[in-house]
Amino acid sequence: MLLGATGSGKSTLINGLINYIVGVEWKDNFRFKLVDEDQSRSQAESQTSEVTVYKINHQEGFKIPFSLTIIDTPGFGDTRGIKRDKEITEQIRNLFSDEHGVSEIDAVCFVAQASLARLTATQKYVFDSVLSIFGKDVTENLQVLVTFADGQRPPVLEAINVSEPIICCC
Repeated sequence: MLLGATGSGKSTLINGLINYIVGVEWKDNFRFKLVDEDQSRSQAESQTSEVTVYKINHQEGFKIPFSLTIIDTPGFGDTRGIKRDKEITEQIRNLFSDEHGVSEIDAVCFVAQASLARLTATQKYVFDSVLSIFGKDVTENLQVLVTFADGQRPPVLEAINVSEPIICCC
């Protein structure tokens, strides 16, 4: 499951991930898109409106040897305010409690922009929301995925390391 603030790059990351999985290379003149990043929407408003589950069934030729389920969540902290953030948290809670929803999760991935020197209130809220849904047990499965990186050590890793002992940066 991917979580993060609005504009953190979740949708672009998912599109990059699917292209890697199916073997699209840099030299190829095409790309696949699972998530349509609506260019008409403001970057202050989440590009994803609902929690969305993508099931990628393994096929011969994939770069990974297994099937994968990706849970994409709307961005927290957009211009619609705390009420919208609570709706997102409730959507996630419902996904995992519904009998036809998702029954298990291997990783909760926190997506953060590389350049952030400290965690924002929104990012801390995302962590608190995850803990409210899954409890402290999920901390062993928390991963940080850094976006907008330039090859240098991302400042956001240090920000996360000093902020909360529950978050693991590998």
